[in-house]
Amino acid sequence: LIARAAMALGVICSASSAAGVILMPFGVPVRSCLMMQIPVILSGISMFVCLKIQINAIQSSGGWDGLFQSLPQPQKSIIWFMSYMQTFPTVGIWLTCDMLGIRNYFDEVPLPVSSGDDASTTRAIFIGGLPLPWHVRCLHLQGVTAIVNLCEEFQGYPKLYSQLGIEQLCLPTTDYCTVSEEHVARGVAFIDEQIRAGRGVYV
Repeated sequence: LIARAAMALGVICSASSAAGVILMPFGVPVRSCLMMQIPVILSGISMFVCLKIQINAIQSSGGWDGLFQSLPQPQKSIIWFMSYMQTFPTVGIWLTCDMLGIRNYFDEVPLPVSSGDDASTTRAIFIGGLPLPWHVRCLHLQGVTAIVNLCEEFQGYPKLYSQLGIEQLCLPTTDYCTVSEEHVARGVAFIDEQIRAGRGVYV
């Protein structure tokens, strides 16, 4: 329930910001449009708060191994809540950066070419943000049939994946925290299996 409330808050932040941008050309006062950006600005500030918590934990006397489970309270609860709240604002930021050409929403990782590779198969790894449905379809057209999902707050699109024949491996990891060794091992084994079978993978 708390996780859903946090994500709903993030949706409100994103919707308010988008509405402010969209309404500006239609005669809505600039002041009002700017006021509508306040929620997403606060969401951005929360990201810096989380980064500060992360840095302080690492620099603490006992150090921090990066794992969510080892974070002390109340930092643990703050990071968890904020990671859910920031889900959709972060997607909005990534989309905006992609449209402005600042950074790509996802990128292909070059893989070494083997002499035994079959030219008809796709051996590719793509890394990027939380995929929206049209990203999934675009990636599928580029040969992606497997996804490694590290988002704790996002379960993917089971129905769409089923339609496209995409296999998903979920390794939920809280934002600002390190992926556990167990999840790394499972993820690497899954990616290796997919690549050896000539399939594309999105992480």
